[in-house]
Amino acid sequence: MRILVVLILSGAAVWAFLKLFPSTQAAGPEGLGAGAQAAVVGVEDPGGNRARPTRAAPGPAPADGRPPRSEGSGTGGQMRAREGAAPRLDQVESSPFSRASVEAAEAASREVEVAAALAHGADQRALQLASSQLDAASANAVRAFTEALGGERAAAEQRALAIAESGAVPSRMKQLVAASLGAVAFPLPDAADVSPLERAMDMRLHAAAAEHALDAGRYGEASVLIGRVLQMELDAEWDPSVQSLTEWSNTLHAAERRHRWDPQGDWESIDVQVRQGDSLVAIRKRVLADHPDLHLSTGLIARSNGMEFDDYLREGQTLRIPVEPVSVLVDVGARWMLYFIGNEVVESFHVGVGREGAETILGTFEAGQKIPEPPWWRRGQEPVPYGDPKNPLGTRWIGWRVPGEADDTSYGFHGTWEPQSIGTASSEGCVRMVNDRVELLFEILPMGAEILVRP
Repeated sequence: MRILVVLILSGAAVWAFLKLFPSTQAAGPEGLGAGAQAAVVGVEDPGGNRARPTRAAPGPAPADGRPPRSEGSGTGGQMRAREGAAPRLDQVESSPFSRASVEAAEAASREVEVAAALAHGADQRALQLASSQLDAASANAVRAFTEALGGERAAAEQRALAIAESGAVPSRMKQLVAASLGAVAFPLPDAADVSPLERAMDMRLHAAAAEHALDAGRYGEASVLIGRVLQMELDAEWDPSVQSLTEWSNTLHAAERRHRWDPQGDWESIDVQVRQGDSLVAIRKRVLADHPDLHLSTGLIARSNGMEFDDYLREGQTLRIPVEPVSVLVDVGARWMLYFIGNEVVESFHVGVGREGAETILGTFEAGQKIPEPPWWRRGQEPVPYGDPKNPLGTRWIGWRVPGEADDTSYGFHGTWEPQSIGTASSEGCVRMVNDRVELLFEILPMGAEILVRP
């Protein structure tokens, strides 16, 4: 009994000692002390799984031999910023990198403003902006370029010599200035990284070359050049100009009348002989039976051969059938649409798009059902017949279908009885066109052709 009492008292004494004098190096996992545990970090393996913790390497000891003080300890110490945490505003404002970024963005914005004026033919405004907003070398390049296009060749050549020796002017811009004087071959090879000013110069040279080719009767060349201008405008950093797009589209239409829409034009095709009793419908069926991968409409056959749909066909007549794929690009932001055969822009349309709250959907579609004089209806309501003032669809409807789906979406191209709405965001989500233009698209856009709708 006495031994039992002694054991109990000894155990109580040990317990009291441990409570009063706890160890500062209590054992942690795998025998690491508390200080070592604080230096344990997790490592992500390449597969994204949490790997077993590893010990972080200790930092260098201070020269005075004192133990290293952790960041954030002691009076006035700064807490370590969390990884990924946003810097404070005063840190951003004082950062030279942030200031440089802001200055670069402002410089880019100024260049875009000059480039837009230059691309749209407002040369005096471009010169005024360049002299006040660009560096001296870039402003000099803009002046030399406009002098060359304006016929001031001697002045432009003198500036071009100085520009060629300047290290401050990018090499492509030097080439474009030289091209404006006819000193280098044009068009220049495509480049992956093009500045706004370079794009504007390239557009002006393409447009001038297109007009020259059109005047010289080189209609295919003119079509390709001016089509490229339309694409560059829609891809540009500035807001598109409706006036410029319209002027370039007029040049395109003049060229294509003697190129893609002319049986004497230089374009890829197969020949088909008209048989006794043939119609365009019968010819289309025969061609598709032999070439099932083609997307072809009777209207496309007719227009490619300079015909109207109801023109008389003669037995033995040769028709040219276009074989390159047809596609459409809708630029919702620009409210403009381009029609392609192969890689060539053939038609250009000003359009209206969906209003706020009923925005035009984006994505890739196929041309679906085509309905002349279409009825219109809202879900759950009675159809409104064609010709009724409450029917907004105009004279034609071309549905959009998601590739692989059997049915059309509720979106499509259609005409309008309100031509003043073209260029605005006022539809219920569809792309609207003036009636005579949607009637053209109705004829030349085959079912199944690709439709790309982008912001």
